Amino acid sequence: MHGNLIIGASLTIGEHILPYLFGKFIKEYPNINIIFKIYNSQQIIEKLNDEEIHLGFIESMISYPEFIQESFLEDELVIVSSYESANIPDDNDYISVDQLFSLPFILREKGSGTRQVIEENLRKNNLNPEKLNIILELENTESIKSAVESGMGISIISKAAVQKELSLKTLRRLFIKELNLKRSLYSIYYDNTLTLTGETFLSFIVEYYKNNRSPDL
Repeated sequence: MHGNLIIGASLTIGEHILPYLFGKFIKEYPNINIIFKIYNSQQIIEKLNDEEIHLGFIESMISYPEFIQESFLEDELVIVSSYESANIPDDNDYISVDQLFSLPFILREKGSGTRQVIEENLRKNNLNPEKLNIILELENTESIKSAVESGMGISIISKAAVQKELSLKTLRRLFIKELNLKRSLYSIYYDNTLTLTGETFLSFIVEYYKNNRSPDL
């Protein structure tokens, strides 16, 4: 097996999930050359249409019936605050629904896939995302993490994106009883134009996650 494989992935998948697999994949398929780029979901659609990428990975299902969209991993979303938040007692990692809506909140910008998934998850749990006390909207996860670490507020972020901060105790995970925030992550491609290298990589990650969990998940 040899040739180029051009992959486009959205931010969280591209920064915190797929890179862990590239080394394992290249070890098994050393003659496949991976070209990897990070785009937002709409750009991935455009690049697939223009045949600039072979395979895309996105954080939420989107309404493009001409594409094949398949779930390859379940991702957990977690509530995080600074480790020493003045608003939350040190001895209690649980907050109430009232606190979720009253504490200052930092989120991705409107229209982002991550924000859409967060809002959908809250609605599924009979919580109105419009009631969140949003004080700041940012365009990437790293900026959100820095703002939360500084004590500005709380946020909801993919667990894969904050594993290091949780272990270093620069961020603190919070819980709400009986509230589970999860989402599926998807591959997306044209069925009739997916390259053999793309099929190989897709089969590889599906098989990998059947038998393993990402170190960040």
